[in-house]
Amino acid sequence: MNLKRNVFSIFMWIFYVLFVGTGLLSIHLVFADRWGYDPRFGILGAIVSVGVCALIAFLGRKFVNCFFSGDIDETNKGLTLTIEGVFVIFCLGAGLVLRILALPAAPDSSEFFDIAKITADGQIPYYVHGILYLYLNALHAVFWIFGNKLAAALWAQIILQLFSAWFVFIAARRMAGRIAADITLAVMSFVPSFYMDVISLNVRTGWLLIYSVALFAGSFAAVETVKWWKVLAASAFIGIAGYLDISGFTILCPVLVMLLMHKSEVMSIRRRIPFSFLLCLGTMGMFFAMHAIDSLLSGADFLNILRAWWRLYEPTKFQGFDVLNIPGNMFEIVFILSMMAIGIYSFWFGEKTEKHSPWFLLILILILLTSFGMFTNELNDFPVLFISCAVVAGVSLGQIATPYKKKVSEVNTVADVIEEMGTYEEETTEVENAEKKIDFIENPLPLPKKHVKRVLDYDIKVDAELDFDFTIDENDDYDLK
Repeated sequence: MNLKRNVFSIFMWIFYVLFVGTGLLSIHLVFADRWGYDPRFGILGAIVSVGVCALIAFLGRKFVNCFFSGDIDETNKGLTLTIEGVFVIFCLGAGLVLRILALPAAPDSSEFFDIAKITADGQIPYYVHGILYLYLNALHAVFWIFGNKLAAALWAQIILQLFSAWFVFIAARRMAGRIAADITLAVMSFVPSFYMDVISLNVRTGWLLIYSVALFAGSFAAVETVKWWKVLAASAFIGIAGYLDISGFTILCPVLVMLLMHKSEVMSIRRRIPFSFLLCLGTMGMFFAMHAIDSLLSGADFLNILRAWWRLYEPTKFQGFDVLNIPGNMFEIVFILSMMAIGIYSFWFGEKTEKHSPWFLLILILILLTSFGMFTNELNDFPVLFISCAVVAGVSLGQIATPYKKKVSEVNTVADVIEEMGTYEEETTEVENAEKKIDFIENPLPLPKKHVKRVLDYDIKVDAELDFDFTIDENDDYDLK
């Protein structure tokens, strides 16, 4: 889905450059310090990395334009879909195998296991944090079915992660394109920070599924032709996600940006603005409705429940954000930031269109939430942040793989320009004449003989005294008879 490049896009690109540049510089300085080099070598390494990414971007763009005349996705739809299907099956299958191989490294006990296991009273302590309470009840249901076995909970986490990867893949495919979705799926399947997360019971796995389902629902509102019932359905899922954790509201960022900036000939922006208000109102309505349901079930006061929810996420003093705190080892961070660095250049490859702004706005909001400490001890926004970075990296590569359409201004010589202009004028004249031409039926009646022009080619001598008048008697009154 392409978005119109405007002033907002330019501002997002500036913040994008600062984020990627700062991240690469920080990582190279850390590497220089670990390996005993002068910090200036770290700065030089960051500059070289950005230069290499520029080379990859422009050479990749040149390669695509040399060998593909149209969009790669449209070159052979059947073959492309087949390859993508095989790739998706491979990623999910390999991700399942990697998670199974990681199970032997799981600890023998867990705090969540002790809380959620089946006991004599069979009660789960009530938690104000919605997603934590939901996750513990889900674990309790697993233990009730399969018994108090840690392996059952770990297998449940594997299933939750694979479903999360699938929902994120579908949402990214609809909102960011095929290549971005494929890269995001590969990251969630093969990056150790994700598949090693299943060996310990944690609420991040459950939250990732809730977030991915809400993002999947939101993708149906950010389409070319918007329907009011799709917007209401998306707002309901986003409102529930926001009730379970405040970071659920961040899904509004990419959805609203795509809803308002989508380059569509079917529905104008003026017609999309009411749907944006409907999305926001529906989200807040579902958020308050969930608190009302919580109040009815728990018997607590509605306002007290709202205050308790807000105390969990009340912003503290500004703590700052360090890109090195993104989950994963250093090489994973270098890999994802390097692909994002390509987007510094591929952002300008589209014909007045781009796809980066919605996802980088999501990254920016998540960074602000983290910087002000607006998360709980059991759950932080880092997994969602890493996935958002993966989507942006995929968008960056996807922009390279979209060839530009040849224009008259891009013809090599002046003669080529004149030739193409002449061809265009001839085609235009033929089309206009064809539109003006009227087809008559053949006349069945006989037509008069065609006049033949005769020219006198000899002289006639006439006597000058020749009188052509007739002599008439004066008594001849023939005209009175």
